[in-house]
Amino acid sequence: MSEKVREISFKYFRGLPDYTCTLKGKNLLILGGNGKGKSAIVDGIEFLFDGKIRRFHGEGSGRISHDTVICHVLRHGKPKVEIRLTPSNGSISRIHGTGDLSLNISESIFQSYIDKHPPVEAFILRRNQILEFITNQEAKRYQKFIRLLGL
Repeated sequence: MSEKVREISFKYFRGLPDYTCTLKGKNLLILGGNGKGKSAIVDGIEFLFDGKIRRFHGEGSGRISHDTVICHVLRHGKPKVEIRLTPSNGSISRIHGTGDLSLNISESIFQSYIDKHPPVEAFILRRNQILEFITNQEAKRYQKFIRLLGL
């Protein structure tokens, strides 16, 4: 039996003070107007698996402080992102500033889950990646698609 993501929970993370996203299918599509939290959800998933949000690091990030940006604007607590799995009812979480992932699941189930899934950068597509993909010529589009999937 394989594990599936049942819920993604955000506490004090960016613009999401306390939000839980229950997944009822195989895919997650995020739609909404400006300032509604779409990027915060994607950032939260990246933070959970990677411990940081790449777009707030390195070239082009200017004077943005990763540690400041990750906190909810009202800062009532430490930012936390948690994924709850089914059928084991296990969970994987990360709290900002505390270091490693916190596992409430057997190490073998977690390792099996990680081994079967691509790295986080392979499944988080941002607006500029999608627009660049759409405007490329057909042959380049196929090559980028293969690269994005990590194949």
